[in-house]
Amino acid sequence: MKEISLAQLFSEQSIRTSQQNKAMHVLFDLMANHWNDAGYDMRVILKPEVPISWSTHTVKNEIWRPVQRILTGKESTTNLERKEIDAVYNELVRMFGERSIPMPDFPSIVSQMLMNQNEFGVDNKNKA
Repeated sequence: MKEISLAQLFSEQSIRTSQQNKAMHVLFDLMANHWNDAGYDMRVILKPEVPISWSTHTVKNEIWRPVQRILTGKESTTNLERKEIDAVYNELVRMFGERSIPMPDFPSIVSQMLMNQNEFGVDNKNKA
């Protein structure tokens, strides 16, 4: 059996993980819901003449993918490296921040657990 160092293990896994893929799609859904709830339809952000609500698909293809192409030169999210996901997300945060358009946090295991607790009415306060 060939021994692999920890550094080799992480350097060989530079392509996004399945967890990152899931988190990206949760993010697209969060962005769509967040903007729809705030009244920012696609007309406000992209095309003034067409009032269209956001969906996971439209966020991915109209927002994420164009920025991804510019920053990485890659068409598919499946080819993104871990650091490239951060770069695209951070650029979106900057772009929308300049327009005062809210962006949800990038999903994490902790944020998902908190969201699930809130969804099911779990009280997070310590009871003394």
